[in-house]
Amino acid sequence: MSWVKQGSVIQEATQDIFRCRNWTHLLQHYELEGLLQPVLALQTDDEVIPPPITGFSGEGESEDHRLLKEYVLNHPAIVIDDNIQGWLGKEEESLPSGDRADVCFRKGDSIIAVEVKSHISNDADLSRGIFQCVKYRAVCIAWQRALLQVPDAHAVLVIQRDLPPQLAELAERLSVDVRIVDTQRKAKKLDIAGA
Repeated sequence: MSWVKQGSVIQEATQDIFRCRNWTHLLQHYELEGLLQPVLALQTDDEVIPPPITGFSGEGESEDHRLLKEYVLNHPAIVIDDNIQGWLGKEEESLPSGDRADVCFRKGDSIIAVEVKSHISNDADLSRGIFQCVKYRAVCIAWQRALLQVPDAHAVLVIQRDLPPQLAELAERLSVDVRIVDTQRKAKKLDIAGA
């Protein structure tokens, strides 16, 4: 098993530990005492701005969006960091949740789901794209787990303009991989810790 896949298995096991809800029962069973205070505390001086839940564009797919999807499909190196050999791409990939990823790349059991937001997307749409990537990543990992595959799915948001600072911080907080692409030039990876 590759180092990447091993890392994915470890990451999923760690998430299972954090999702555990019966710690009190486990501590009692093993005759252990819980911690009196959290190990990790969120410390920030920044104002937390709630993400928008309205203001998304409501019209159908624009020509700019369609062209960006096509561009990503034809330039997989935008979202695939390793060797692109063997990866197969498809537009509008259906997911088990009923969602459709704009573009999806597959290699064996591995999945990279891509959400694209063109240059005409407003800030609310970019925020929505961040949360769509969170959902796609979770759904694809659950899909892989249901099929007893290594849960190494990844989601990427491809956009055509810089994220405003508060959205860049949100993407970092949620570990969303954001790539900014000028369809005339190569993509650049937004420098987000943990992405």
